[in-house]
Amino acid sequence: VAAAGNENTSNKTFPAACNGVISVSAVGGDKTRAPYSNFAASSTDNWIDIAAPGGNGQQDLNADSYPDAIWSTWSENNQYTLLQGTSMASPHVAAVLAMMRGVDKSLTPANIDALLSAGDLSQDIGASGRDTLFGYGLMDAERAINKAAKVIIPASINLSTQSMNFGVNNSAQSLTVANSGTGTLKISS
Repeated sequence: VAAAGNENTSNKTFPAACNGVISVSAVGGDKTRAPYSNFAASSTDNWIDIAAPGGNGQQDLNADSYPDAIWSTWSENNQYTLLQGTSMASPHVAAVLAMMRGVDKSLTPANIDALLSAGDLSQDIGASGRDTLFGYGLMDAERAINKAAKVIIPASINLSTQSMNFGVNNSAQSLTVANSGTGTLKISS
């Protein structure tokens, strides 16, 4: 598992772009690509595998008076500090993979690759299927660990936001609806 890089470019970075490495891009609190996160140039040269929370210090979406970055223990004063980057995102993925291996010790890298490409480890938040910004989607710890434990999760609707504020001048907003379960989601109307 390796960080894709923080240059806001499609230029491949290494070791993230190496074969056999899971390349991780970053999202902010709104599940959109973090403005610094690297991305793939095209679907034919897609080296991004998955996305995870990397933070966006330019936002405070939850209005808690702190930038929406990732709390980290890395500091010169032995205190927590807020950081952002694909280096904050990649440990999320590595930790989930370690927990999956703890649940099923027989999992191999090939198994992980198959689950990743099947969308069994993530929520598809970009273009349908693998895309250049998020790879196979946003890492979903519950879904991934349940998949390793072979738990069937009933189909359920997952919305990209709980509320929308159109304000005075906005006449449109974006909303993503996804199936957060492993069962088939049926919409009747």
